[in-house]
Amino acid sequence: GDDDQCFFNFSGADNTSFLSFPVDEEIVLPQSYRVPSNILRLSESITNGIQNRKKKSWKPKEEPGEIIREALEHLPIEQGNWLLLTRNVKFLFEYERFLQGKGLLYAKTRGKNLSIDPDDAALIRLWQKLKKGERITSLQATAVVKKIDPKAKRILGDNVSMEKLPISPGLKNREWYDVFSRGMKAEYVEYIRSCLRNGQNLSDTPRITVSTIHKIKGGEADNVAILPDMSYATYQEVHTDEEQRVWYVGVTRAKEKLYLLEPLTDLFYRF
Repeated sequence: GDDDQCFFNFSGADNTSFLSFPVDEEIVLPQSYRVPSNILRLSESITNGIQNRKKKSWKPKEEPGEIIREALEHLPIEQGNWLLLTRNVKFLFEYERFLQGKGLLYAKTRGKNLSIDPDDAALIRLWQKLKKGERITSLQATAVVKKIDPKAKRILGDNVSMEKLPISPGLKNREWYDVFSRGMKAEYVEYIRSCLRNGQNLSDTPRITVSTIHKIKGGEADNVAILPDMSYATYQEVHTDEEQRVWYVGVTRAKEKLYLLEPLTDLFYRF
């Protein structure tokens, strides 16, 4: 275990008990294969503020890495794999608004929640295939017609073309956003269209993950951006050991570049 990453006290984790647990031998892993030297130095400036900890020394990987101060709107997010991290859930929407405005796919918290529902993405791909004159299976065709009319009957047979699809002829020449928009919010539809215009493949695994630091513990990415803003309640605890550990975990997720973003409020962590 690593006491510097023990930040779930509110869920019962007890760092004091961990540090005082009787052992026959202590071994500190000497080498990190993720953290570059510049980011190690920043992380040490954070752990130096932790009072109750086991002091330890370990080597970073050879590459120096980069620490970059940047505004969120100027983040070079178009390439590479990314973790976009924040302390509190309430600030995740800042990342989501930024990414949606750029027409980029993303996942929330280790890929468990995708910005575009996989079922919606599958239906859009099927509609695009039909529009191109391609055929789909009867099971796929049934899913398409049930999205249009939930009371539609199951389609039998195979290799269904647009011509054979049992829907109104007036729909067959229309785009997916005119056909499937029932039940979808206008903002969501426009976001999907923006992603498609931007050349995003809706079947790809997103290369960008948006998460709180707590929920990404154990994760890593070449590029990590941290929004330093905090809620009022969290800010009252900013100098505690628990909070210092949170930010230590956040910065040490970066394998190459760490972006420390400009705060959006008056309550933020000062690196």
